[in-house]
Amino acid sequence: MTRAQAMRVLIVDDDGDLRMGLAGLLRAYGYDVDEADCGERALQRTHTSPPDAAIIDLELDDAALDGYELARKLRGSPKTARLRLISLTGHRGAEERARALSAGFDAHLVKPVGEVELFAALSSGGT
Repeated sequence: MTRAQAMRVLIVDDDGDLRMGLAGLLRAYGYDVDEADCGERALQRTHTSPPDAAIIDLELDDAALDGYELARKLRGSPKTARLRLISLTGHRGAEERARALSAGFDAHLVKPVGEVELFAALSSGGT
């Protein structure tokens, strides 16, 4: 079994097309993928069945729980504190990246994300 086949990934994005596109790509490479369209559903899924990694849109339409706050909550729970967290945003720049990393993300990706960057972030090397 390859690392991809063994890895469970949660994709959290309120853009259904983007979420389904990423999920389809990852499934095609053997990843076990779950999806959530908001922070609350993501929290429920991670506490029920924690994935190995989560790709989280920073600008979720959930006013109470955007991607930054979701990362903080996941890092604050013993059950999910060690997840590999990957931020996803449409905004470029060092400030955005620094803010994501300080919120607890391990890697930071900018939309549209390329396959090389996506797989590097999931494997542990991408920021």
